[in-house]
Amino acid sequence: MISALAALLVPAMPPLDHFVEKIPNSLVSFKMIKIPAGSVEIRGKVVELKQFAIGETEVTWDAYDIYAYRLDLSDAENSK
Repeated sequence: MISALAALLVPAMPPLDHFVEKIPNSLVSFKMIKIPAGSVEIRGKVVELKQFAIGETEVTWDAYDIYAYRLDLSDAENSK
């Protein structure tokens, strides 16, 4: 019942563009969603937003550790 009501109250959004962002020289990549430019009303004030991208999901600790501790690099590459 709630989802049917929400469908009536919330305007349909077009599908959002997705892309994959890869951290250079690593195995880490993230699925990203492009958020189009637009405006939103906050506390009676209209705020204009530029286009931006946001991660499709939160960053996992496994992915962060690979990036932060350079776990995907060989010992020779880590010594640089």
